[in-house]
Amino acid sequence: MAENPYKTAAFTQYYAQLRALAQEKKIPDADLLYDRYLYEKPEEQLIREKYADGLSVIENAPKQKNTLTGWRGFLADIF
Repeated sequence: MAENPYKTAAFTQYYAQLRALAQEKKIPDADLLYDRYLYEKPEEQLIREKYADGLSVIENAPKQKNTLTGWRGFLADIF
């Protein structure tokens, strides 16, 4: 599902920190940011049902072409 697990992990951590900050500052509707699947692994079918809109965007996003080569290109692809 995810193209790059490092990017997925970084985004997940970023989202969790933003959510905690929003709740700490009591921003209106911050409680709507709760997502238990940041911390537990759901069934594949459940992901497809609950996150169909987001998956559609991800699956149809244009692929970014890496123009770097060699070691720099490798690192850019991985991270």
